[in-house]
Amino acid sequence: MFGSVPKNGCGAEKLYIEKDSIEKGIVELIAKQRIGKLVMGAPAGGKFSSDIELAKAVHASILTFGADNYLLNALITAHLKLGLLSDAYTIFSGMCDLDVVTYTSIISVFGKLGYEFQALELFFRMRESGIEPNEFSFVALLTACGRILELELGFQVHSLARKLGSLSSTFVANALMALCDKCGYLEDALVLFDEMPERDIASWNTFIAGVVNELMYDKAF
Repeated sequence: MFGSVPKNGCGAEKLYIEKDSIEKGIVELIAKQRIGKLVMGAPAGGKFSSDIELAKAVHASILTFGADNYLLNALITAHLKLGLLSDAYTIFSGMCDLDVVTYTSIISVFGKLGYEFQALELFFRMRESGIEPNEFSFVALLTACGRILELELGFQVHSLARKLGSLSSTFVANALMALCDKCGYLEDALVLFDEMPERDIASWNTFIAGVVNELMYDKAF
């Protein structure tokens, strides 16, 4: 009824291969579901023991069966949301095929948690590897520049963002405005504000805070 098993064993080998593929697919599906729970459910910086244990369990499964960048990037995000920076960087360092999403996630967190120079170094490494930054990469880098008042580098980033067409992004323009304002270059910030094709609440807040700090009350109203 079931047919004969080939004597050379090729049929059995095929069954094992298919079994491994099915198991890997199931593990990836479960891992994506669990990572989704971590990313969506864990508060930023929140460290609940159950979440940490779940993150480690998912990581162990991925190490066993392998995973694509989507899954690894999501796992890095989950670790970062749990405040597990060292673990996230370990995953990042072990990846063979880094992309702009991977780099930007790490650069963003490094730039916000006091590792600004490491964030800058990672940005340069990303560029040297041939990966072009996106608007979120620029925001992450400009945030790091603002925290260490590195205006000269910020202007270089400004030129690169313009060259790559990212300056039209409201998020990038806001980050540049904030950097100029923090470094005492309000006039440059106001020029950026005037040139923005679209503004959001952050744009207006930066503008108003800047002119009020310089006692330019007439511009604020």
